[in-house]
Amino acid sequence: MNNLEIKNINIGQIHGYERNARNHPESQIKQIRKSITEFGFNNPILIDEHGEIIAGHSRYIAAKQMGLSTVPTITLSHLNEKQKRAYRLADNKIAENGGWNLELLQLEIKDLEQICAGDLDIRITGFNDAELDQIINLGDTVPADPKANHIPFISEDKIVSVLGDIWQIGPHRIMCGNSLEESTFNQLMDGAVANTVLQDPPYNVKINGHVCGSGANSFGQHKGDLKLHPTVKPVEMLRDAILDCTPRGGIVLDSFLGSGSTLIAAQQAGRVCRGIELEPIYIDTTIRRFQELFGIDAIHVQSGQTYNQKLADKRGIK
Repeated sequence: MNNLEIKNINIGQIHGYERNARNHPESQIKQIRKSITEFGFNNPILIDEHGEIIAGHSRYIAAKQMGLSTVPTITLSHLNEKQKRAYRLADNKIAENGGWNLELLQLEIKDLEQICAGDLDIRITGFNDAELDQIINLGDTVPADPKANHIPFISEDKIVSVLGDIWQIGPHRIMCGNSLEESTFNQLMDGAVANTVLQDPPYNVKINGHVCGSGANSFGQHKGDLKLHPTVKPVEMLRDAILDCTPRGGIVLDSFLGSGSTLIAAQQAGRVCRGIELEPIYIDTTIRRFQELFGIDAIHVQSGQTYNQKLADKRGIK
């Protein structure tokens, strides 16, 4: 067994192998730059006694782009010319021959996403958004979920929200406001930029041949029964659209939030929802739906009180 020594040498003292058969697209080099920035240069470049790279061409390219003056190297002086050429191929190909235990990978990715939320971009692992979605949703065919699509009944005397309220629900934020006013968006987004807009305007249109033909906000004797809302969209459909159009942790804006299906779909998809809804009863419905599904209480941004605290105050409960 050879004694290998890591040495930091001037990057100008090493050079690539002109017949390197491995392609390194710019997307990969970008990932390596981010990895080096986050974790350090932990994988030395393998070179021969003449400074020619045996393994580590991509790290060499990334280091040059980053403007690094020195890089860690290991000199493999014990290899003859035939072995050097064979090892260049073996170093890449043998790694490709491995695989993943997908169940354990899913557990690790899910745990990392939770503990790194807001602190470390999970894509630093090298998995892109589509791959992460596939891993996290492994084995999840997402059949229609009656619970996710259930709209709770709220009587008008138990509505907590009022126009102008902003609610923080986990990473999500919703506002009871007018989506025709720029100030509403400014308050809701607070400087953030949406990755996609997912909405269903306009509301209160007449719909013939559906639940009723009198408009989405006209329920007659059953105005309080939101289960008669004719424009509710299945959460599963919205979730699929969000997965297709946004990155992990991306912001989805819905300025016609209705009863909150976009919020629920965003939570299921690992995205962040920003929503606007004019009617207080729908804001309350959204909050209660989310709480029933995920056990997360909403925080009233202006007062700092939870939804349940404000509901208790509304009912006169001490």
